[in-house]
Amino acid sequence: QTIANQVGLFCVSTKCDDILMWAHYADSHRGICLEFDGMSPLMAHAHEVTYAGDRIPINPYEDSQDVMMSKALLTKSHHWKYESEWRLCRYEGGPGVVTFRPQNLTGVVIGAMASRATIEIVEQWHQQRREPFSLYRAFISPNKFELTIKPYV
Repeated sequence: QTIANQVGLFCVSTKCDDILMWAHYADSHRGICLEFDGMSPLMAHAHEVTYAGDRIPINPYEDSQDVMMSKALLTKSHHWKYESEWRLCRYEGGPGVVTFRPQNLTGVVIGAMASRATIEIVEQWHQQRREPFSLYRAFISPNKFELTIKPYV
């Protein structure tokens, strides 16, 4: 059984305006981005991903269990460095749905190409939610290959 079948990973980024991440992870700018409180207990055990040019060999005879897991779960190719990724690893229970406390969510960014239906769902969620969060909208620059995130009004 591979590590991917045994360990759950919750991956987050310190960036919300990277045009490639919106293309890869938010359905080509049609989805949303969730903003979490980085100082909350939810993120207290997050680990920063290391980016490398070569795979780091794992030596089960010399590496501790923690070092082996770090090499396997917290190291990616330097090609992904733009993601500025952090990961929460769940060793018990494996992959699956992550539940977090409502106060951990501090904002939602609506994608630049989000459908009216997606926008309405997020607006309704924002209005009905007991725990407030900030609402933003992403805009694709007409002149540059970049996004601008602005408060949603």
